[in-house]
Order: sequence, then C-alpha cells, then structure tokens
Amino acid sequence: MRQDVAYPDLLAERLDLIHQPFYLFYRGSIELLAEPGLLVLGASSPDGAGMAFAHSMGEGAASLNVHVVGGYDQGVERIAQEAALASGGASIIVLPLGIERFERAIASMARPLQEERLLVLSPFAPDAELSDLAAKARRSLAAALAGVCVILEPNVQPQERGGTQALQTGHVPTYVWRHGNEDLVQAWTATGAKLVDNLDQALAQVSAWVAPPEEADGAEPIPLDEAEAYGVEPIHFKDADDAIQRLSESGQVPDRLKRRLQDTDWTDEP
Repeated sequence: MRQDVAYPDLLAERLDLIHQPFYLFYRGSIELLAEPGLLVLGASSPDGAGMAFAHSMGEGAASLNVHVVGGYDQGVERIAQEAALASGGASIIVLPLGIERFERAIASMARPLQEERLLVLSPFAPDAELSDLAAKARRSLAAALAGVCVILEPNVQPQERGGTQALQTGHVPTYVWRHGNEDLVQAWTATGAKLVDNLDQALAQVSAWVAPPEEADGAEPIPLDEAEAYGVEPIHFKDADDAIQRLSESGQVPDRLKRRLQDTDWTDEP
C-alpha cells in the first residue's frame, strides 16, 4: 500500500499523486527497490544488431551489478531483462496485467526468484487482464524506477511512449543508439537524450552512473587536525546506525553511502 514504509520512494518522488498506484502486488525480492536500475527501451522487432546490442546490455548490467528494470515488452526490453537474469544479474519486471495472470511465466523464473535476483511488480488487481491503457501506465512506473536509460532502435515518438515524463522528472540520464530510424533518433535527442555509437560507449555511461569519478576518485579528505584549525568541529559516530540516523537529520542518506557506512570497521574509527 502507498502508506507502507516499503513503498518505493522513487514512485512517490517522480509520479504525481494520481499516477501513484495505491497497491503494488509482487513476487520476489522487494529489496531491489532500494536503488534505481537500468532501463533499456526500444523496438519490439529489432534487427539482428539491435537484438545483439540488447542482449549485451543485459549481460553488461549483470557484470556491473546493476539490475535491469522494465515492462518486459516484447523485443529490446525483454531481451535485455532475460539476458541480465541468464547472466546471474537481477531484474525488476513491471507488469501490464494482474500478477496471477503471469504465474506461468513466474514459475519458469524459479531460480532467480530463489536467489533473490528478481522482483515482479503489478499495480493492478491480481486477476486484471492486459489492456492498452494498463500497458502504457506500467511504462511510467518502470521509468520512475530507472536511474539511467538506454534506447535501442526507438520505434515511437517520445510523447507516444509512456514514461518519458517520469524520466525527465527524475533527471534520468538517457542515451540513444545512433542506429535505426533517423527521425525517431533525432526526436529522442530533442528531449535531451545523448547519442552513443556502440555498446562500449553505452556501457561506459552506465558504469559512470554506477560509480561517478567524484565518488571513486574523490579528493583527499582534510585531516582532522587541519579541519579543527579551520574551525570545523569533527563529528564522531559510534557505529553505522548512529551515522545514518544523524546524517538523515539533514537530508536523505543515499543508499550507496549507507552501504559504505555499514561496511566500515568501526573498531578502527577514532
């Protein structure tokens, strides 16, 4: 339910109230909602190069420990999501119908479910049938759960595909492969998407999003004695829980920082 603590923050932040589902039915690892994932969009009938690109994007996401989020649409989306799961990675599938009507497919995904690498979500009643309206609505949910987006062989105008507004509201970095219908590629770049020429460029952008240079190679921290000389009072934390609680008082603590704090050996801290 929308009032639950586990309700995805990203949906609340990126969708207006009327488009936030009141209920979410699910199977699998709800912990995957803790961080945004890679959204791969594109043609429902890609050519051979597009199929290979989508498959490699799924494999690449798995190697980067990034889950692939999407609506499991036929074509590029499904290829990328299935490739991620087959490579030992994770995926969030946002359904356009009730979860009970997807049970047969869920049964075929037993291994990633058992290994907590898969989350199947539906904002619709468990027995709800597929409809065009539901298909479009779930695209906005998938986009709202994305941290970065790669578009391969776009087959529709941006305004015709649900989720474009959620991408822009969330300031989601979006990249489009310079391949396929030139008019559609240009239409997506007009919304702010940046061009990539090949798989290596696309994966480099995903990698940079996962570990930005300022996080991986940030400046050396000012030593405590120098900080005190500048009149900066150092903050001492007892443990990870204390650090997260105190830092959250001044704003939301990013999940990556939480994990760093939890992985810190506090016996060595002053």
